Amino acid sequence: LPAGSYTITASLANHTVVAPAGGVYNVTIPQNATGKDFTLVAYSISGNVRVNDISGPTGTIVYCQGPLGTQQYTVGADGKYTFYPLPAGDYKLWAEKIGYKTTYPAEEIYQFKLGSFATKNFVLQKK
Repeated sequence: LPAGSYTITASLANHTVVAPAGGVYNVTIPQNATGKDFTLVAYSISGNVRVNDISGPTGTIVYCQGPLGTQQYTVGADGKYTFYPLPAGDYKLWAEKIGYKTTYPAEEIYQFKLGSFATKNFVLQKK
């Protein structure tokens, strides 16, 4: 690059820049243009779905609404789900299974700010 002032940023889909603060370097070449490192992270939301009868969790759909829109994960017999990679931000998370209602969490939906890895579990029972 020719001598001058530059703004340097980094981005990667579904990741959040955590260093440097603000995600930007302002540099002047050649004086201080070396050693400008970025740290990017991707977070995850995972957990388990438990259904309080013999049907088990198979077929439960867990929905994750956040900065990327709404994603869904269909749970298998083990009841586990994971959404990854996710950027930091505000999220809503809920689970649905036909003929069942969510009993945990009591509000039936998680609303939270994701800024690290999160574990959110659900319990469903027949309506």
